[in-house]
Formats: sequence, structure tokens, C-alpha cells
Amino acid sequence: MYPIRGQVVALKAPWVKQLIAAEVEGRFTYIIPRSDEVIIGGTTQVGNWSTEIDPSDREDIIARCSKFVPGLAQAEIVNEWAGLRPGRERVRLEAEVISSKTTVVHNYGHAGKGLAFSVGCAKDTLSLIEASLTEKGF
Repeated sequence: MYPIRGQVVALKAPWVKQLIAAEVEGRFTYIIPRSDEVIIGGTTQVGNWSTEIDPSDREDIIARCSKFVPGLAQAEIVNEWAGLRPGRERVRLEAEVISSKTTVVHNYGHAGKGLAFSVGCAKDTLSLIEASLTEKGF
């Protein structure tokens, strides 16, 4: 495993209702609507340990996302954050039987795509948990 730095921006943009995810200039770019705001991103910086906000990353994220929704360039910044994600060559999403009574469901290594993959991976995780409980007679 290795660190992957990600930075995202939350903008006040209640008019945006559609999720957008695309590759722009070789970088994964997304707009995820919430009730009154959107989360836009992002960065995927392998090996970068910094959790500080980088203004140039903010400007780049807003510029890329504004290609899809031009009004985002003038939207109010509500919040922004940067963090580290565990990187792997591929996502680990599987059940591991530890004992007859214990199964661990692994769901990690999403790198810079955690927000985008969260719903799908959560559903797959739930399916693995339900299968394990059924197998154990619950």
C-alpha cells in the first residue's frame, strides 16, 4: 500500500442535480450533487503525503469541472479538504473467512475514487455480509 493524496472542493450549487464523472486532461474529474452543494474533484497524487490544501489544485479542480457546468466557476466555496487514501494496484472487495464464526469483509484501496465508487462498493459489501450471515444461519 502507498499514499494517494486527494483534494476536493464543496461548492454551493443547488441547481446541479446530475452526477458527472469523466477523464479530463488525463485526470479523473467528477461532480457529485448533494442537497445544496456539490463535491467536485479531484486529485490523485501518488506518493504525496501532504494533507494541506493546495490553492493550485483547487483552481485546477474548479477549471476542469467548469467545463461541464460553467456556473461552478462563480459558485461559493463551502468547504475543501485534502487527505490521504490507501493506494493499491486494485480495489480489495472480498470476504475473508477468519473462523467458523468470523468473516471479515474487506473494502479498501479505492485510491482517488472513493466518493465515486462508494455507493456501488457499499452495495457489494452489503451483499457479501448478507451472504456470510445466511451461510452462518442468521
